[in-house]
Amino acid sequence: MVWQEYIHSNPQILLGKSTLKGTRLSVELILELMSDGLTENAF
Repeated sequence: MVWQEYIHSNPQILLGKSTLKGTRLSVELILELMSDGLTENAF
């Protein structure tokens, strides 16, 4: 899997945090949710 296909950073979106392409969901948020027990099937 090539992560660049799914993750990008834009200074005009969420202050430049890494986000999932096409969304305003930060990678940080997804990782926090997964550490709290959310599974990939929930996405």
